[in-house]
Amino acid sequence: MKLIKVMIVDDNPQHLQSLIDKVNRLPNYTIIATAKDGIEVLDYIRHKIVLPDIILLDVEMPLYDGVSTMDFINLFYTEIKVIGISTHFEKPVIDSMMACGALGFLNKPNIVTTQHLPYNAVLDICGFAKTALKDALEAVINNQPFVDLRLRYNVQERETLLEERIYKKEKFYSKYYVTTREKELISLAHPSIKNPIIASLLNISERTIENQYSTLAKKFDVPNGKVGVSAFCYRWGINKYAQLQ
Repeated sequence: MKLIKVMIVDDNPQHLQSLIDKVNRLPNYTIIATAKDGIEVLDYIRHKIVLPDIILLDVEMPLYDGVSTMDFINLFYTEIKVIGISTHFEKPVIDSMMACGALGFLNKPNIVTTQHLPYNAVLDICGFAKTALKDALEAVINNQPFVDLRLRYNVQERETLLEERIYKKEKFYSKYYVTTREKELISLAHPSIKNPIIASLLNISERTIENQYSTLAKKFDVPNGKVGVSAFCYRWGINKYAQLQ
């Protein structure tokens, strides 16, 4: 049987190792890569020949968070299925991940380390964790949405959220005649990402990055190059960041 390729993304080393251990115990899955932030994810999927079938993606990460990363993946790598994982499981957080294309969402405390918990709680969570992770992986590989049952989230909302976001972005792209390269630049116009990182990801020079952001700023009629593009696209809801409480 063909093994399902998994990438795990978490900036917390203990949580990352816990997820690695749990996936390794499941049959039919193989971990092909790990990462600690969204930039490492994009660098991997843009430069590697073998892509993951599924990414377990933390929401709260430095530099480029899970929501922004999910948005980029859904724009350019729709064949990759993503399960969001987070200690933040408020409905707006899940909605954001689903709107950006995530197919699943798991409550991180239910699937990572159980250290310092009472023995009975450990037994309860370990049993649930194994089932939740396994069920989530099996669901999304078959294109079925899955949200941690303890979160009582209506997964039927995902399709509407996703369609609304796709419509908004396509309307925006059509209005401003946005090219594929410009879509990449817009997605990476994040306040935390410096031009050298963007240049490395897109395999072009920093000078080209600066010129292309200047061109976009003129197209949107905003000042300050990349800074102006970032603010403009965030204001219009084209770029989304994790809004965590």
